[in-house]
Amino acid sequence: MSDISSESGVLALSPLKVPGSTPGVKSEDPKVIDPVGVPLVLTAGRHLKVVADPPFPAADSLELHHNGVRITVPFTVDPDTKRTTFEVPRARLREGANSFHYLARRLSGNDDTSPTQWTLYSLNLPGGDDPINDDKDIHEGLGIDLPEDVKQNGVDLEEAERGVPLTVSYAFAKLHDVVTVDCNGFPFKYTVTKDDLGGAFDILLSKAAFVGGGNSPGFKIFYTVNDQLGNDTQNSLPSPALSIKVDLTPKVELAPAPFVPALVGNVIYPNKHTTGFVVRVDWAKGFKPGDKAKLVVRGGAVGAGTPVFTFVAFNANYRANFQLTPAFILANAGLSVAFTWVLLSGGKETESQPLTLTIDSVNVTDPNFPTPEIVEAYGTNTVDLRAFTGDAHIVCASWPFIGAGQKIWLHVLGAGKDGNSKTVAIAVGKTLTSTEIQNGLDYVLPRKELELFEPGKELRVRLRVDFHPNENANTIKTFTLKRYTLVTAGMKATLEFLNAPYRIAPMGRLTDILLKLVDENGEFIKEKSVWVTLPTTFNYADGTTGKREFKTDLFGKLKVRGVRGSDVPNSTYTIKAEYDGKAVTAKLDITHRGKVGVLDVGFTPDSPSLSWLFGRVSISPDGTKILVNKPDSGNGLLAVIDAATLQVVGERMEKLNAYNFDVGPDSDQVFTSSLFSYSRLVIDLSSGEQTQIRIARHNSGACVFNLEGTHAYVISFDGMAKTDIALKRDAALQLPGGDLLVLAPDGKHIFTFHTYFYDRKFVSISTSNDSVVKRVVPTWDARSLVISPDGKRIYADDLSNQKIRIVDSQTLLVTDSVDVNNPGELALSPDGRLLFFASEGATVKALDTVSLKVVKTFAVAGDPCSLVVSPDSSRLYVAYKNKSIVTAIQVE
Repeated sequence: MSDISSESGVLALSPLKVPGSTPGVKSEDPKVIDPVGVPLVLTAGRHLKVVADPPFPAADSLELHHNGVRITVPFTVDPDTKRTTFEVPRARLREGANSFHYLARRLSGNDDTSPTQWTLYSLNLPGGDDPINDDKDIHEGLGIDLPEDVKQNGVDLEEAERGVPLTVSYAFAKLHDVVTVDCNGFPFKYTVTKDDLGGAFDILLSKAAFVGGGNSPGFKIFYTVNDQLGNDTQNSLPSPALSIKVDLTPKVELAPAPFVPALVGNVIYPNKHTTGFVVRVDWAKGFKPGDKAKLVVRGGAVGAGTPVFTFVAFNANYRANFQLTPAFILANAGLSVAFTWVLLSGGKETESQPLTLTIDSVNVTDPNFPTPEIVEAYGTNTVDLRAFTGDAHIVCASWPFIGAGQKIWLHVLGAGKDGNSKTVAIAVGKTLTSTEIQNGLDYVLPRKELELFEPGKELRVRLRVDFHPNENANTIKTFTLKRYTLVTAGMKATLEFLNAPYRIAPMGRLTDILLKLVDENGEFIKEKSVWVTLPTTFNYADGTTGKREFKTDLFGKLKVRGVRGSDVPNSTYTIKAEYDGKAVTAKLDITHRGKVGVLDVGFTPDSPSLSWLFGRVSISPDGTKILVNKPDSGNGLLAVIDAATLQVVGERMEKLNAYNFDVGPDSDQVFTSSLFSYSRLVIDLSSGEQTQIRIARHNSGACVFNLEGTHAYVISFDGMAKTDIALKRDAALQLPGGDLLVLAPDGKHIFTFHTYFYDRKFVSISTSNDSVVKRVVPTWDARSLVISPDGKRIYADDLSNQKIRIVDSQTLLVTDSVDVNNPGELALSPDGRLLFFASEGATVKALDTVSLKVVKTFAVAGDPCSLVVSPDSSRLYVAYKNKSIVTAIQVE
């Protein structure tokens, strides 16, 4: 072959061509220039065809180079086009970039090299092989997922505007893959970036994808993948499909619900709304001139229970008020009623969000409701047949919610002279008249009926009203019963114990002995002598025993206070009372000594509100009850424990607003000071009744009853207060505040102690006039005070200086100190001989108050927060800061 060109510079060779390749692909390698993509379909015959155009001038032979290395592969030459087709084995191709060029050989030696043709190749289809060949026409290897809330709740307009992340995952994901998401028929394309590689990645579906797919309860989402080389998934299979709800309908923002001004909660208590109530609409937010409102009531009783309102204009404050009447309350008692309001604006009506109120049943025992009364009792609790002639009369004022059609039942009940129960029907199912609705009830109680009742016994006047006539028996309400004692001529004097039988622990103080004396007509026998005889092993408050004379008061009653029991456990005695030769007796039991052991009360006595505050353990003066509390605001607890059995008595009292407490001298009354509240609480342990007493101060602290149990003193940082238990009144005293207070045994003085950093006060206060007797500034601290039985010495723990201080109660000066390790809470035995104090290492130690030496050490279950000793000094009770147990320890 002749070489018509001897200059290699004029030779022009074309790059190799790959038939069927994909142009325009991209490579991140800068040396790879203008590559083409090689889809796997081009290697289906197990080789890749690479074509060289005939060189010019003609070459004697062509050498193929792959990735810079000459390779020998089969080739053919087209006789017409002179093109050479090389068949490169598929096995030679490597993942990623592959380069091809050829060398044109000439006998003249003028060899030429073609430009390099770069190709990109992948051994794998996107997603690889379908792992489950189940003919479901989906590729199980293409993972697809949506957020759980989207799958559950679907996509609304707001969600679509934010965009919804679609999580996809598939094997052999590569840069520049094109993921086509089918959004209910609308294609949404996404190109894979470098950040997406290495695992699952999110595609943010825009609002346009959901708009394109349209609203649908079964909006289907799936995807397919094509890489840039021209490969798609195996058999072009799509991913599994997800189905969600899509609704891009714009939401209408409802106007706010109506409300009842000043109502706390969602319950209407009829007794607090005897004149009805107002439902208010407030439209300041969106008001436009000309707007109107209408209240809509749903769910109420037919008629008065579902009033119909018309549109009204808003007032100057952009409000509309709708009056609900007492008839509405009465008709819907016990029902839940829904209220909405309709906005009329620009001729368009829009309904608001709902308000649901529960209408409580009418409580006829509320103080707002009257009670039926016998006129001839003349304001007393006695109906004396000698005080009037003729018939008696029963009257009752009009009550809240009284109305036309209501029916009444009026009866008088009591014990008949024949020994059987007796009932006199005054009115039975009688419909109220208009006069009665206006003026109240006035009915005759025949005298002849009264004379058939047993004298001296109780009469009860009972009024029942059907507020919803003919509805059902449950709508009939019984008013508070009015109780009287019937008095006639010929009755004999009666002496009786009011609170017998009696029960105390060994050496305990007996609850006040109460007696009542009335004459034969039921009248109180005033200022008369009654003789009381105690067992010889019992003592009156002054230390005497036996038979003593007492006088009845103006109400025919007498009280014997301060009786102390004997030290004879598990024994029974009798108390006798005599008047005018007539004697009555009452049983008196002394319990076993307190059981020793551990009791779990179900709560720790720490305060969730104040980390430094702990409850206390106390014992009733009669020694039969141990009390332990958990101080808290609104969720305080109080447990009462029977000392003899070491078991909790009844249900513990919950939801108390209590800081501290004290047990009254009668052992049945508990007074609690409050925590972050404007009230104090008095609890009657015998009945469970709780009485709140409003106060002017917000915080309270330690508290103590006076010796008679008629008042309680309360101390706080900002002063002291005195609460009258009977009158339910609290008065601030012009006295310094503090942390601790203790009452002298004779009740004549109160001692208070205050520590706040370097601000200290030790004060003695006279209870006769509530004034300061002595005030000193100590140089030491105290967290617990106890006083000796003779009232001469006060003991205090001084943790800062590791001492127990002994203080003269008159001078308030330290007379002696005892060095101890980590002194804590104190308790003094009632005989004054042993001072118990919490100490280090989970111990309680007993100090002999004469020798001032530690004589006993008791291992306890933890860090004590309070100690108390039984009246007979035989038992020590311990409560703990972080444990829910109370420990009863035998001292002797």
